[in-house]
Amino acid sequence: MMTSETPYEIRVANYLPILLLDTRRAAGQITSIPSLEHLETVCSLDCRQSINRIQLWSPVSLLRLFSCSEPEIPAMTIENGIDIEKFERLTAAAESDADNAHFRFFAETEWTGDTTCTTSVSDIEKGGEMVSSPEFTMEGALFGHRNAPNALEQLLGSIGTCLTITYAAHGAAMDIELTEMRFEFEGSVDMRGLLGLGGDVRPGFETIECTAHIESPASTEQLEELKEVARSQSPLLDNLENEVTVSIEHER
Repeated sequence: MMTSETPYEIRVANYLPILLLDTRRAAGQITSIPSLEHLETVCSLDCRQSINRIQLWSPVSLLRLFSCSEPEIPAMTIENGIDIEKFERLTAAAESDADNAHFRFFAETEWTGDTTCTTSVSDIEKGGEMVSSPEFTMEGALFGHRNAPNALEQLLGSIGTCLTITYAAHGAAMDIELTEMRFEFEGSVDMRGLLGLGGDVRPGFETIECTAHIESPASTEQLEELKEVARSQSPLLDNLENEVTVSIEHER
């Protein structure tokens, strides 16, 4: 029996949690390794020599060492670049507990002079807990400034981002292969609404037209079905086509 000072046992102890994460895949259902002698009886190889190099081994190699057989690694199913198993796990988690599907997003926009601004987004909230995220910044401009997209153009781009992801994800779930995808948008707006020159003129878009360029071996009927699913499940389209309450409070 080895003592706690034995280098071999220290190395085993460091990596044992990794091994026990999936012991069901290890031949012989290994659940504990109390000593080097025990290892030698379980494995048909020179454990002392192998464990001496254990620091450099990957988790898969470690499983091979202690199971003396090839570990079962499930094949990853990818469709439209989407990991189907991961997508299904996310869906199942949200279905089993609504808190897993509850997110809050944050954005902060700062005026940078004239008719320009900078918007920053970073951390998000998931299930009531903050999740750290890198910070991204976006510039915005209007009225004579073309060094950044204006807010209306950013809205069109946001719809495009949302539809692209929704098409890809739900297409994968529906077993519809997409080889190429591009969305073109056009929006018409009467600036008299923004300038306060027309009492009955809307300041926002009157219409938004979208042309979807889709390359796929799927049938026309399948793509039409995907379009309806993507349209109904798109958060951005939902925000545009249904009333959303926006509250503005001044803080000095």
